[in-house]
Amino acid sequence: MRLTAITLSLLIAFAGTASADPGKGKGHTKQGGQDGRTASDSLNLSVSIRFGADEAQTITDYYRARPAQGSLPPGIAKNLARGKPLPPGIAKKYLPGDLTTRLPRLDDRYLRVVVGRDVLLIEAGSGLILDVLRGVLG
Repeated sequence: MRLTAITLSLLIAFAGTASADPGKGKGHTKQGGQDGRTASDSLNLSVSIRFGADEAQTITDYYRARPAQGSLPPGIAKNLARGKPLPPGIAKKYLPGDLTTRLPRLDDRYLRVVVGRDVLLIEAGSGLILDVLRGVLG
């Protein structure tokens, strides 16, 4: 935790000093460097939330021992992909309680749901699909 705080402090300090003098010579724009990007643009701090390997294995093993559920039409199943929103009105189920207790606890901002034969990790508020375990349910 302490190392993360130090790293974050250094990144913020670097962004502040790097963008303090965007340059005044020929070829520079108002926004910063020659191509218009600022130092903070180059600090792309994106985070990827995904199923962990142990988590995926636990879910797969759990459903391997259970009968298959219904499947989705191919067009809808194709739209269940990372970075896309969950289609509106799509039937989703929460994971069974006995499976949920075997998995790491999720932050309240995220949900694990079953859609067709797939298990999805979604952002609770927006419905954005963060990860997909395909064909887990038979």
